[in-house]
Amino acid sequence: QRSKVEAMKADGAEEADVKKQIEVLNDTLTVIPDTRQRLQKYTHELSDFLTKHFEAALDDADEATKTLVMDGRQLLSEISTSLGISLDGASAGAESAEVDTAPETDF
Repeated sequence: QRSKVEAMKADGAEEADVKKQIEVLNDTLTVIPDTRQRLQKYTHELSDFLTKHFEAALDDADEATKTLVMDGRQLLSEISTSLGISLDGASAGAESAEVDTAPETDF
């Protein structure tokens, strides 16, 4: 988005169009941290749920349940890798996964 704003400025786009793109960029940068926080929260909740309800009893579950639990565990693994978190709640390289969230306000 920032490169798009810079390209618009360089191309001499209308000031209103540039301001609108800056507004879109700032909105995006505001939403990302909240979305990341909610994804982390629900990742931990799903992990806790699967551990509590299916850790020991998975052998007794039907095939559909086993498939769903295994799919859930795979998604949790992918999300924790993407976010740089561990499923036990400790941070695993979260510093490297941080997103630049400082809004750019040069109108």
